[in-house]
Amino acid sequence: MRPDRLRWAAAWVIASLLLALCFRGVDIRGLVVLVAGAHPIWLGAALSANTTILLLWATQWWWLLPRARPVPFRCMLGVTAVMAMVANSVPFLAGQAAGVHLLATRGSIGHAGALSVAALDQLAEGIAKVTMLLVLATLAPLPPSLATALNLLAMAVALLLTIVVVAAWSHGRLWISTSLGRMHPGIARFVTEWAAGLEGARRPTVLAGGVLLALTMKGAELTGILTVQFALGVDLPAWSALAVLAAVSLSTMVSAAPANLGVYEGSAFLAYQALGATPETALALGVVQHALYLIPMAGAGWLAVTLGRRESHGALAAMTESAGN
Repeated sequence: MRPDRLRWAAAWVIASLLLALCFRGVDIRGLVVLVAGAHPIWLGAALSANTTILLLWATQWWWLLPRARPVPFRCMLGVTAVMAMVANSVPFLAGQAAGVHLLATRGSIGHAGALSVAALDQLAEGIAKVTMLLVLATLAPLPPSLATALNLLAMAVALLLTIVVVAAWSHGRLWISTSLGRMHPGIARFVTEWAAGLEGARRPTVLAGGVLLALTMKGAELTGILTVQFALGVDLPAWSALAVLAAVSLSTMVSAAPANLGVYEGSAFLAYQALGATPETALALGVVQHALYLIPMAGAGWLAVTLGRRESHGALAAMTESAGN
């Protein structure tokens, strides 16, 4: 077998395993029963809204790139598709790590530059989550657990913002080239390149655009939750979707379960019950909502790898490289 075909076959096997891992805990029969009684148009709208998140994520990473290191949008879309698949199948920060590696190698911007984009992405995501919780607090009193989470998250985002801004505006300064450079020249060079790549922190319009895209992604996810409620004929206040989104966003941040299975449904279940839904309705909403989120998040990466054999320069064949590093 030719080396390029062998790499594609290995990437496809890995992608298929990750896809299976995403859905291994889903009760398919129970899901079919729930979906059978739902309104198909609203289900399609929820699926479309969640698929939009992938396009917005690719746009955000593309927007946050250093100007001197452009990457074709098609390549970036492939990178984020695989990143989303890994993030929804392996716990912790594996998805971000895969995205950084793919962008560094297939986007040819190096690991320091790719890590710069990831840092700005996490900053924008943190700001979006804090904003989401603040908006929710204006609509309804926050329970003690969410109020505590808001305070902790706000402090974490403030710390990350400080680190990013200081690094962005001090790249190439004397302390790196002298102190750190004498002890660890390789690390000093990497840190300098990483700080230089934080252009978004030196260009307010770029950082603002990244935050706006992160907020738009939250809006797309919020739309997905609302349309699932409509599909199942559940009558809840419009702001209830924001409460559910806040609950699942915060719980999945610290989840160690593959694809957040159980954690996502559990947090959605508790949120819906707090909003007055019956246990059966709350469980149905959480299960369908998560399934319609996982289908595009995990399926797009698998589909792109499957079709990657036809794209000799596609970013997704590099999944084998990511797995081997």
